[in-house]
Amino acid sequence: MDEGWIAEPGWSLARGAPMGSPSHGEAVRYEDRVFWMTPLHFLVLGGIYKLGADPLLGGRLVSGVAGFLTLAVLLAWVSGALREKTRAGWTPALAASLLWLALAFTLDPTLWKSHRTIRFESLVSLGVVSAVALAWDPSRRFRGAVSGLAAGLAISVHPNGALAFAAVAGIFFLKRRTFAGSVRDLLLASAAACLVVLPTALYFFADRASGFANVLGQNAPHLSGEPEPPGATWLREWQRYRAYFAWPALAVPLLFWVAAAAAALRSGAPRALWWTLAVLAGGLASLPNKTEHYLTLVAPFVFVLAAFAGAARPSRRVAGAAIAWLGILLAADAVLLRRAKDCDYAAWASSLAEPVPDGASVAGTFLGWFPLRDHPYLEVHRRLAGDLADRRPDYVAWGDAHLRDPLFDRLRRELGPFLAVHADTVATAASDCYGDAVLLRPRWEELPAEAASWERWDPTGRAD
Repeated sequence: MDEGWIAEPGWSLARGAPMGSPSHGEAVRYEDRVFWMTPLHFLVLGGIYKLGADPLLGGRLVSGVAGFLTLAVLLAWVSGALREKTRAGWTPALAASLLWLALAFTLDPTLWKSHRTIRFESLVSLGVVSAVALAWDPSRRFRGAVSGLAAGLAISVHPNGALAFAAVAGIFFLKRRTFAGSVRDLLLASAAACLVVLPTALYFFADRASGFANVLGQNAPHLSGEPEPPGATWLREWQRYRAYFAWPALAVPLLFWVAAAAAALRSGAPRALWWTLAVLAGGLASLPNKTEHYLTLVAPFVFVLAAFAGAARPSRRVAGAAIAWLGILLAADAVLLRRAKDCDYAAWASSLAEPVPDGASVAGTFLGWFPLRDHPYLEVHRRLAGDLADRRPDYVAWGDAHLRDPLFDRLRRELGPFLAVHADTVATAASDCYGDAVLLRPRWEELPAEAASWERWDPTGRAD
């Protein structure tokens, strides 16, 4: 659902236009600035698209490569950490633990989904895992600088990357040779992270001439509404895990998470690993956004915890539990693949795009952006019913799966009846995955008088 609005700034950049979200309109400089997210991910996408990559497949390739690199860093770090913990060289138990870690990372359904989408989590996870791995060995030269560099890159991809810095700050003191050395590492990490984040800060600071009205305006949808009382976001954290596995199946993988934690506690897993998990899980619990995609940051460290427990106490029972855990993940992947087997996005999208003549404007959700990206596109998150009535796009892509989201209740309520009576159907695109969409050509000249009261986008985050 989210891939269109994430790909658009990179696509604009690759075509020689400013790095913006032109489908959102001209309010608060959406058309030429990205202030709703730190920009490194969009710069990476822009570089890939500049090489001629398809906006959908090329963007997904970025996440796939990031996932592969994350696994490589994870295995290199854990192999050294396990040898340090067990005070032994390569053993069958160590090899089995690393193999299990690689398979669990690859098969986990949330990681699997994140590493095949254009979302931010894969690159952020690479930064977080790299920062922790680089901070782990207190004898590493320039430990503070290199781990701070990785944390700064994670922050430059997504604000959640700040959790990487919090994690390594604790690791410096939990795994140290001297207290003074840990303080030095922390100072070097802070300096390195600030240096990496500085270009992003300057990019946002360029909006000072407007009193940061554009920065605040683009982020208003994330900041609007009544502030939650302390602890309320923690009480809603179960929603994130419910999306990880549908209930009641959720109980099964969480049972393995709890069992792995208990086994790791008995086997004396490093305190620095517990600290990292606490920072990541607690940080996510403090966020109002409860998407399961953010578990991409936590799950690898849960699997590392299990690998520590398995390597410390190898037995047939542990091996059986490990295989059963992989079986659960594999079954979840099979369900996802079965659901997606008839999801042919290219065929669905082309049905909507082919009838649209060059230069014609189209309104729709993020789902329609990819096939219609070369047209003036009006994205209905920021172009509400009143805005569409004012702008009068030539076509409206209506009824896809994303439009069923409660977010669009008012849009459907206001614009839907008008389109049902005063629009001509040009094409249809049916899919169990993407919804039964229709391409409509509205007769805007027949707008009713009440269209004047339809909702319009307000950069302050309030509806008119």
